[in-house]
Amino acid sequence: MCRNEFPRLFELRDLLPDPLPDGVAIPALDNTLIEWPQKKQYFQQVESDLQGLDAQAWTALQAKLTPWPKRHKTRVLEPLYDTLNEAKAYNYLKRIGCVDVHFVPVSPVKGQKTPDLGAEAQGRKVLCDVKTFNRSDAEIARSRCGGVATSIDQLSPEFMGKLKKTLAHANEQMLLYDRDARKIAYVFINYDDHEYADRYQRQLDQYQANNPILDLELVFDTHPFWY
Repeated sequence: MCRNEFPRLFELRDLLPDPLPDGVAIPALDNTLIEWPQKKQYFQQVESDLQGLDAQAWTALQAKLTPWPKRHKTRVLEPLYDTLNEAKAYNYLKRIGCVDVHFVPVSPVKGQKTPDLGAEAQGRKVLCDVKTFNRSDAEIARSRCGGVATSIDQLSPEFMGKLKKTLAHANEQMLLYDRDARKIAYVFINYDDHEYADRYQRQLDQYQANNPILDLELVFDTHPFWY
């Protein structure tokens, strides 16, 4: 049942040997998908994102997972999800009317960074860099020890400072790759507390209005991961 419902997730699983080597970052695609509806809903969205990739992009994304990411000691499956999030940006580019959407090959030049995705819209090249912000170290430590969560309805100054630095880096990277291209930063955020996601989004919108980066379009997305 699960394999029929999640064919591309299982295709990723089939890239790995059986039995699985110790420490690989791969979700448990088993009966827990039935037992925990939130988990199933999350992976239904992941499968939908992967189904949106054409054959060439699907092959390219699988190549990005070689070597396969290791399960992080504290962040568990985040190394895997960071790569899978690029499928969300791919589908976003399609939704806004871009054509020839593709993953940009990694530069053979050591140390030379490339954007994650390329496309074309109305005769102009489009570049997209995907950035993922995961839960804070403090939230991970709290969840591991079973402490009581302290909800904060505003993004911290530390988060906003990291966001500013990350966006500036993404913009510079795309400028170096193609100065004349349309530039999009697709920012995926896994908040410590998704209860306040709407308030956080308003704060991000205000930040964007007050701190525009010339010619850089920002897209914010969020969805709680399943660990």
